[in-house]
Amino acid sequence: MLRLVWLFLACLPLFPQPARALDPSKRISQYAHAAWRAQDGFFRGTPFEMTQTRDGYLWVASSAGLLRFDGVRFVPWPPEHGARLPGPNVFRLVTGRDGSLWIATSGGVGHWKNETLTNYSTGPSGAFAMFEDSRGHVWLGQPLLPETPQPLCRIIDLQAPCVGVPGVPPIHGIAAIAEDAHGDVWIGGSAALVRWSSGSSTVYEPSGLKSNSATGVDALVAMADGTMWVGIAKAGPGLGLQHLVQGHWQSFKARELDGDSLIVSALRVDRDGALWVGTSDRGLYRLRLRDRSVDHVDSMSGLSGDFVNGLTEDREGNVWVSTNQGVDRFSDTPVVSFSSREGLCSTEVQSVMAGRDGSVWVGGDSGLSRLQDGRVSCIRSGHGLPGTQVTSLLEDHVGRLWVGIDNDLWMYEHNAFRRVAKPDGSAIGFVFGIAEDAEHRIWVTVGGSPRRLLRIDGSSVQEELHDQSPRRVVADPTGGVWLGMVSGDLAHYEDGTVVTHRFPHETPGGVQQLLANPDGSILGATTFGLIGWNNGKQFMLTPKNGLPCASVYAMTYDDRANLWLFMDCGIGEITGADLIKWRSNPEAQMSMR
Repeated sequence: MLRLVWLFLACLPLFPQPARALDPSKRISQYAHAAWRAQDGFFRGTPFEMTQTRDGYLWVASSAGLLRFDGVRFVPWPPEHGARLPGPNVFRLVTGRDGSLWIATSGGVGHWKNETLTNYSTGPSGAFAMFEDSRGHVWLGQPLLPETPQPLCRIIDLQAPCVGVPGVPPIHGIAAIAEDAHGDVWIGGSAALVRWSSGSSTVYEPSGLKSNSATGVDALVAMADGTMWVGIAKAGPGLGLQHLVQGHWQSFKARELDGDSLIVSALRVDRDGALWVGTSDRGLYRLRLRDRSVDHVDSMSGLSGDFVNGLTEDREGNVWVSTNQGVDRFSDTPVVSFSSREGLCSTEVQSVMAGRDGSVWVGGDSGLSRLQDGRVSCIRSGHGLPGTQVTSLLEDHVGRLWVGIDNDLWMYEHNAFRRVAKPDGSAIGFVFGIAEDAEHRIWVTVGGSPRRLLRIDGSSVQEELHDQSPRRVVADPTGGVWLGMVSGDLAHYEDGTVVTHRFPHETPGGVQQLLANPDGSILGATTFGLIGWNNGKQFMLTPKNGLPCASVYAMTYDDRANLWLFMDCGIGEITGADLIKWRSNPEAQMSMR
C-alpha cells in the first residue's frame, strides 16, 4: 500500500469551525472525468446508449443515427456497399458474443458482422429494448400497441424472423431485459417486472406502479447472488431504485440517499461491484454496496447533462455515460485528487502532514485543513489562523503541531496557537522545513538572505547555521540533522560541525525533500534527480540511469520498503530490492513502475 506524504496530529481537539462532511456530490470527481457535449459540436443528436466491439471501437446510438468513436472523434457511421439501417434513429446497441453489432432503430434492427449489414423488421414502432442471452439469442422488446400485437420476440436463427416467446404475458412498454445467473430472463415493463423461465413466467408488481402507468421499469441489473436491482422511472414510496430479494421488494436507503426519491433511467454494475445509477433529472449516482456509501455528479458539478440515457463499461474499466446533452467518461485512476471542490479550506497546497491518529493536515493559502474519517475541518485566516499562508507542518513526540505561517513559527496545542519568536521578540522568518531530533529539539530552516538553520529547545531559539543556505531539514537517527541545500547538495550538521556532500548537476536546482533512514543514510529529492549518501558513498538517480524525468518533488516509503516518488511527469515506484541494487552500484540502470 502506498502511504501518501500527508501530515498529522494526534489527539487534538476540534477546530474552531465545526467539521463538515466532504461533499458527496463531489466525491465522484476522484475519477478522471472527460465530457463530450452536444453544445460543443460533438453530436448532432441526443446520445442514447454505447457499446464496445472487439476491435476496440466504441459505438454510440443517437437520435441522429449511429456514431463510432475512434478515441478522438465521434464520426457518423455509414454502412458500406450501399446498405442502410432500417430507421434513422438508433435507440439501443448490443455487442454479440460472436463480435457482431446489433443495432436497434426506429424502423427495425440491424446486424453488422463481417462488413455486412442485415436488417430485421420489427414493425413501425421499432425496438425499445434489446438483449442477447447466454445462448446467443437476441431478445427484442417493443411498446404494446395495436400495430405491435407481439411486443416481445427472439431472434434465434439469423436466417429467420424474430419469433414470439411462449409463456410471456402481454407486457406494456418493455424498456429493459436482463438475464440472471440461472439463465432466467427478466423483462421490465410499464406496470410490472416479469421473470421468464423455460416457458413459464412469474410477475412481480411494484406497489407504486399502476396497470395504466406511462412509465415503469426502465433498467435492470442481475447480481451474482441471485438478487435483482430494478430502476423505475417514477419516484415515490416503493419506486425509484428497488432491490428484489427472494421475491420481496426492498427500497435502497442510505444516509446520503433515499432510493425512492429517484427517477431511474439506467443501471450498471462495474467490475468492482459498484452500482451506477442514472436518473432522468438528477444526473448520476455511484453506490458502493458494501458500505452503502454514495457518490453523485450532475450538470452543476461537470456532467454533460442531468438526464442519463445509458451506462456502459469498456474493457479498460472506464464507465461511459450517455446523457441528453453528451457523453461522459469516468476512469478510476490510482491517483485521487483533493481540492477546494472536495472540501479543502485552501485553493493551493504548500504542506501536507500525516498524523499518528490517521488524520491528514493540509496547509495552504488562507487556511489549514484537517481530513479525518471522510470529514474536513478548517482553521481559516481571520477565524483562528494567525496569518494567511501555511508553509510548513510538523507533529512532535507529544502531539503538538508546529506550523510555519507567513514569516512566523507557531505551536498549536489545546485548540490555540502560541507564537515562537527569536529572543528579541522578532519573527523567525519564512519557514521552509521543520524537524525533531532524538533529543526532542526542534530544528527549523528559514528563508531570507542568508538562509538560516535554527534550533529550538523548549521555547528558546538558537541560531546554528547562517552561511550554508539550507532549505530542508530532517533528523538523522544516528545523531545530528541532515540538510538539503539550495545548491542541490546534502549536508550533515552535528555539534557545530557541518559536512557537505556535493553532487554534480548541469542545471541549478535545490533539494525539495529529505528522507533519513535508520542506518544513517539519506535520500534527497531534487530538481535534477534523486540523490543519496551512505557510508561514504554518493549515489544519484537521473534520467540517464532510469528516472523517467528529472524533477522529483516528494517521496515516501510504503510498508514493503518500496520507494514512491512524486515527479514532474507522474508518480513512480522503486522496489526495495532495486534500491539495494542502486546503493551497491549507483551506475546501474533502474526500472520504475
